[in-house]
Amino acid sequence: MKPSEILKLLPQWEHASSADIVASPAWSVPCRMGETACTLKAAEVVPSDTLDVSIVLGGTEYVLSIADSPVFADLHSLWANRADVPEPILLALVEKECGMLLQTIENVVRRELKVLGVAKGKKDESLSLALDVSEGQPISFMLSSTPQLVRAFGQLAFIDVSNPIVRDARISVVRDMAAFTLSAADMMSIAPGDALIVPEFDSSPARLIAESRLLVDGNGVSPYADDGLLHIVESAPGTVTLGWLLDYAASPSQIPSAEPGEIKLVAGGRTIAVGKVERLGGQSVMKVESKG
Repeated sequence: MKPSEILKLLPQWEHASSADIVASPAWSVPCRMGETACTLKAAEVVPSDTLDVSIVLGGTEYVLSIADSPVFADLHSLWANRADVPEPILLALVEKECGMLLQTIENVVRRELKVLGVAKGKKDESLSLALDVSEGQPISFMLSSTPQLVRAFGQLAFIDVSNPIVRDARISVVRDMAAFTLSAADMMSIAPGDALIVPEFDSSPARLIAESRLLVDGNGVSPYADDGLLHIVESAPGTVTLGWLLDYAASPSQIPSAEPGEIKLVAGGRTIAVGKVERLGGQSVMKVESKG
């Protein structure tokens, strides 16, 4: 599964709105500025002195507020006196020097961008953004916040899963030790003191069920669905970090076995019996201590 597919199935992220995603410290959009790889992130410092330009993105008008940057050499040299520069010349400089920035915005939003002119009047609510290039200072700018723009930016695919705020989140997991079938009569007859012979204890590799939504086994991570079988699981859930889960999805292996504590026999989320693992006649059994 892709990281964004895993996130979508977790309670922490499944109901996250586009605005929630954009507001997350882990929001980061991989992109390119010319031939250089970069990331689009929230600006650490909101630029206060900007050149405000009216643009159209996909038929909607925005204000693009560009901060001073040495990357834009000619604009940078006349920045303090830009109010004295005729608008056509100023716009020509924006088109020439900021062309890669404009193209990057166009590519990320996937809408055609056109420059209209120098923006005048009060600015609308804006997103403060920065293009973090691998070498050099980030290029800071602001862009009018609209529902369309937030939807374009607010995708789970743009959550940086290497960010500690994502990786350190704790995920509830239950060790699933066996899956099998029993007749209705046999299931009804289970009573305290019974010993259920479960060959899977000794032959089947362990697997985990994360948040009752994800199955973690030797094949990796996949969506979990009730298979209609009886399952023996540990009564007390444990936790793993989301970082561990994502790493396991990328490079699955056999889940290490662990000595279980209290276990329970469940069917469709309903507890049938509670007990513990014991050895009987050279094999592992579930010793039933109580009914569910």
